[in-house]
Amino acid sequence: MKRHIIYIYALAALLLADCGSSNPKATALLQQADSLMDAQPDSALHLLESHKMDKDAWPRPQRMRWELLRAKAMNKAYVPFTTDSVMLQVASYYDGGDPNDAMLAYYLLGCVYRDLGEAPRAIDSYQEAISKSEKSDDDKSTYRTLSSIYSQMANVYHRQLLLTNEIEARKKAYHYAESIGLTKIALYEKKMSANAYSLLNERDTAETLLKEVLHLYEENDYVQDGLQSSILLMHLYAEQQEHLDDLETLIKRFDLESNLFDLNHELKSRYRYYYYYKGRYFESIALLDSAEYYYRKVQYPNMSFVAHNSMFKGLLSVYAKRHVADSIAKYAQLYCMANDSSIAKKDMELTAQMEASYNYNLFRKQALSSTEKANKRLVYIIILLVLSIIGLIVMIIIRHKNQMLKKEKRELVEVLQATKEDIAEKTQQLKVITDKHQQTVKSIKENLGLAMIANEEAQVVIETLNKQNQMETKRLMMEIEERQKRVETLERQLSISGYKEKSDPFFRLGIVKRIKIYARDYKACLSDSDQVLLYNSVKEYYPELINDMMCSSTVSNLGMQVCFLVILQLRPNEITHLLNISSSQVGNLKKGVNAALFGDSTARTLYKNLSQRYKILPS
Repeated sequence: MKRHIIYIYALAALLLADCGSSNPKATALLQQADSLMDAQPDSALHLLESHKMDKDAWPRPQRMRWELLRAKAMNKAYVPFTTDSVMLQVASYYDGGDPNDAMLAYYLLGCVYRDLGEAPRAIDSYQEAISKSEKSDDDKSTYRTLSSIYSQMANVYHRQLLLTNEIEARKKAYHYAESIGLTKIALYEKKMSANAYSLLNERDTAETLLKEVLHLYEENDYVQDGLQSSILLMHLYAEQQEHLDDLETLIKRFDLESNLFDLNHELKSRYRYYYYYKGRYFESIALLDSAEYYYRKVQYPNMSFVAHNSMFKGLLSVYAKRHVADSIAKYAQLYCMANDSSIAKKDMELTAQMEASYNYNLFRKQALSSTEKANKRLVYIIILLVLSIIGLIVMIIIRHKNQMLKKEKRELVEVLQATKEDIAEKTQQLKVITDKHQQTVKSIKENLGLAMIANEEAQVVIETLNKQNQMETKRLMMEIEERQKRVETLERQLSISGYKEKSDPFFRLGIVKRIKIYARDYKACLSDSDQVLLYNSVKEYYPELINDMMCSSTVSNLGMQVCFLVILQLRPNEITHLLNISSSQVGNLKKGVNAALFGDSTARTLYKNLSQRYKILPS
């Protein structure tokens, strides 16, 4: 009993300590930090951190306020968050209290998940923050926070490539910023909307928005912001010959007025892509030396290989116009490698995003009730049953079709055999007639002698025999040619129906057999010599395919190798280990080849398209 009383007193003491009167020094400190927040977030963060040890003795409301302000200062000072444990407690504490505090807490929780790479949780937290807001016409603080929330949501959507969602979020961020006179922030959101439209390939809309943004920057005396934003408009104009004069105007003004250049008139690394657009301008007016100079200026120290992409592209274009074969080959290879690296990087980023989504979905699935799980299992069973029925129907249809095709094959083979026998018979008749004619002429010459050869009657007989022989020979040759055409037609029908004999010499090559053996060994990879030998073999048997791929600027060397292995009817997992690439790369490369050769953006139809155009038989 005494022990229970002691516990009750201890609990009461904790509650009193937690809910006791506020600490005056703490209140003053928190007010000072809040006043520094917008203008000097670094100073506000330093002030709060300097009292980190002291705040443990404060009452809970002031501790929660300290954590909220600290998170706000970190976000404004661009200090990345590394854990969500504290902000979860802060959001829970303010939930149900003051709407502005609750909105700010959930907004900062969303920023935590943004830094942790958990996009779905970030979006959920931002939406929860929006639901906590209580908007009024004179509440500038609420509108400013709402503008920031929608702006951060747009950034998350941008990284997820959900560009339509990004545009809608940017519009709302622009609305709230403009409503309270935050013109510079509003124009930034409109500029980023234009960038999203550009990525959606809606260039006219992007151009209209950017022109409006540049005009408003000029009107509000934000000259440098306008100059910096003009680089986005250069991106649109650089690929359009009709806007060459507009591009020149933007470049000249940027060079003369921008404060982004240092004392040596050089740009910082993050802005050096401007030189690519300047190079594009000089290339468009045929000043190739100047174009090459500015393309090379894109490079900066410690530049990632992927970032060289635009430089390699520009140099490749310049050397192609100069017809310098060695340089074309060099920069074509570098450009392909940079593109491949860029694709791989995007694949890694997309994989990370999918993994974050998967982890979040797993977290939510674990919270489902047993009834929902049972319903899901029932749905899976029904789906499997339907798929099994569909598979059975498909098998029956395929079997029936195969039987019909076999019957058709037998009929075609019989007609073909009869036609070949007819040709052989006509050929034999022709041989007999020719031999008989030669023997007759020889006999006449021997019997009449040299004197009789001059006799007109003998000559008439010989000429008559010759004419008859020519006519009969012509008739038989026409019949043989007619039947030979019939044979070719029948063989073509057999090939089209899929029943031509599988005697393509390509698939009997040693390299083809060796690769098929490698495919069954998941530790084996294709050596460089094997890849070269396979390329030469395909070039010998399917030269049109090689020519088409070489004429396409989008088919890389790796894409060619994937295409060759598709011809051998290897499965994606076999191609993966033979070329030592990921399955997603295999799929992307198949799509790329299919799109380049046939205008088909899917991966699964590549083999069908190859076999139809280049008459490739099954192996």
